[in-house]
Amino acid sequence: MTSPNGPILFNSTTGSDSAASGLGPSVALIGSSAELDGTSTVDMSYDGVSLSSISVGDLLFCDTTSGRKFSVIASIDTINETITTDDTWGTESGVSWAVGGKRSTFDHADSRLLFTSDAKAGFTIITESDQDLTSAILRGPYGTSYPYITLGGSGSTLKTLTATGNFNCITQAQNNSMLVYNLKFVGSAGNTSRGFDGGRAAIIKCQFGDDGAATNHRTAVASSVYSGGIQVRNTAMYGQGASVSSGMGVHSTYYAAKGVSVFDCLIKDFYYGVYSNTNGFQLTRCIIQNATIGTRGNNAFGVDSCIFSSISSDAIVAVKTTYDEQWPIYQTGTVVFTRNIFCDVGGNVFNGSNTTSAFSETELGYGDYVTCYLYNASGFTGITFPSVTLTADPFIDATNSDFNLNTSAGGGAVLRSTNYTLGE
Repeated sequence: MTSPNGPILFNSTTGSDSAASGLGPSVALIGSSAELDGTSTVDMSYDGVSLSSISVGDLLFCDTTSGRKFSVIASIDTINETITTDDTWGTESGVSWAVGGKRSTFDHADSRLLFTSDAKAGFTIITESDQDLTSAILRGPYGTSYPYITLGGSGSTLKTLTATGNFNCITQAQNNSMLVYNLKFVGSAGNTSRGFDGGRAAIIKCQFGDDGAATNHRTAVASSVYSGGIQVRNTAMYGQGASVSSGMGVHSTYYAAKGVSVFDCLIKDFYYGVYSNTNGFQLTRCIIQNATIGTRGNNAFGVDSCIFSSISSDAIVAVKTTYDEQWPIYQTGTVVFTRNIFCDVGGNVFNGSNTTSAFSETELGYGDYVTCYLYNASGFTGITFPSVTLTADPFIDATNSDFNLNTSAGGGAVLRSTNYTLGE
């Protein structure tokens, strides 16, 4: 198979869904009289267009009446004016075609094929503009597998995907995977949907909703399919408020899934910051703010170097899974709980009242690494962790999400003076 020559570009202002393929010459070559004979070679000679500016690895778009619409170009015959692609086509005459330029909208029926049946391993789809969706980008249904692709926004500012109704922005079925970066996911007011749901994915430098906005998704990221697994990094997730009982920043639901790993993220205004039904999760260097419950896990999970702020109930809840008999690997209920800061927690710092008695210090960490710091926070049920009680708020302005450490005695000064000896 031929490697794509670059990213497939979209621009809803300057692009075209009828006269561009998204990958090739910056100004699209177009025609209206392509001949398809059931092979991988397409005859453009009736249009009399020079093909000399086309390169191997560019993308051909043929506006066929059914079946395939896109294929990567494997070779060009500039004398006979034919293009050979990686894939075969149907049999059809007088077909409009294009190579290059920029496509317009993800929402177009033809463009959606680039995410599914016409997708190829190595596809990178980049939008230079915001995109509105009238239904979810669906990489499915169940039992259908598509190649791994990359989806992103161009430039230094996030490009917005807006679900204009009550549906997910992106839904992946089992065994589908993708990398997503530099995008913002927005829903509709009062929605009960998810920004990103299912499959295997890496979500990097994205944003879900806006701080305090009515159009935020009920759930930001969900891993809800068998054999899923999602990693989220450097991403802000904003919800509909801590009072919305089913709102979740990250939701990991399916047993035997790989769960969710979250690094360096802000999770704000959800009932649950992270919720796992039957599989584990890892939460590292994250801030969970204004949640009823910070995290709730039914199996092994980790919470390391995180900040919990303005949690009205429990910060961390460990619950024995009901699937222990079916999935013995999860029976131990191991919890990794290290170096966290708790500020203004109304319930327990740690609530393990429903877990087994299998917890031990070796399962939690080692030495000073299990120490947590408490300001206006207390309560350990099931096991007590080593802790330091702060006498002053350690943050510059937690209410406005400024979690830089202040220099107050008994607060930020204590944390600033803390250090660990590495290598022991």
